[in-house]
Amino acid sequence: MVKLLKQTGHASLHLFKEAERDLLKNVVVKLTGHEEVAQLFDHKVFYNKCRIIFDYHRIKFCPLCLFDNKKWSLSWHYRHTLVCNKHKCLLVDRCSLCLEVFSEQSLILMRCTNCHADLVRGVNRHSLIPNQIDKYYSCRSIAEVADKANALLPYFALYEEKSYELWSKKNLCSISELLQIINGVLNLFYNKEARVNAFKKMIACENEGLSIGQSVRKVERFLSHDRYPEFTCFFTESLFILSKLFPSRVISCIWMDRLYKTQIMKAQELGKGCHSDASDQNLVFLNSGRHVIFCENLEYVLQNY
Repeated sequence: MVKLLKQTGHASLHLFKEAERDLLKNVVVKLTGHEEVAQLFDHKVFYNKCRIIFDYHRIKFCPLCLFDNKKWSLSWHYRHTLVCNKHKCLLVDRCSLCLEVFSEQSLILMRCTNCHADLVRGVNRHSLIPNQIDKYYSCRSIAEVADKANALLPYFALYEEKSYELWSKKNLCSISELLQIINGVLNLFYNKEARVNAFKKMIACENEGLSIGQSVRKVERFLSHDRYPEFTCFFTESLFILSKLFPSRVISCIWMDRLYKTQIMKAQELGKGCHSDASDQNLVFLNSGRHVIFCENLEYVLQNY
């Protein structure tokens, strides 16, 4: 396929972006006359969609399963698989004696290549199964698991600074630490009170002179995004609750229109509010060159604009 594309003057297979790869397949179908080409497995599209769910940086496994069956479970490749449900123990990725990270050679020898300790040594058989993880990732297909993993991205940003970096990067955390992170993220996902408290903490930690948008900049990119409508809904509900706790904080009018679908900026441009109430005249003011309102006026704006 690569040679055929080059000979006919088309761009290389490796230069096409993901969004253009369906177009590339159509080109190949026209050149070859074989419609089956359109159904070929596209490894780049698969990788871009599913890399979030696989752990490419560590080898983790249940040594008891490996010792008993001499078989490798495909589920161990999932990033969120951290516990063996059969043996009620954490998966392992390093030697419990010398903390050497396991390699392929370790699996072949069934022992640590550094200190030669047995792989089963020090396995904790009494770890609790993280029910929230099992509940959340109950789907079977890879595409569904990828969608589930993507849906959690804003909650990683909400949970703790750099928590997703710790979750996804090479050997930055132990298995038990990863378990703590994912359970904390899922607690935010399922627990409304925990989400409100997380937003409250995020706003309270920032300088009072900052707008709400600047205070929650870690999650701002997820708001009003087509892929995260539920998170946007959670945020708008939480902000309505928190506006009474932070009455002197300001909210950008553009932000208000984007999140709550109000028309306050349009009314401001027209030079009049939706209502002729005298209080509207002082509702919007300029702050650092932007039109803003105080949080204490959020309920009024939602009712009238």
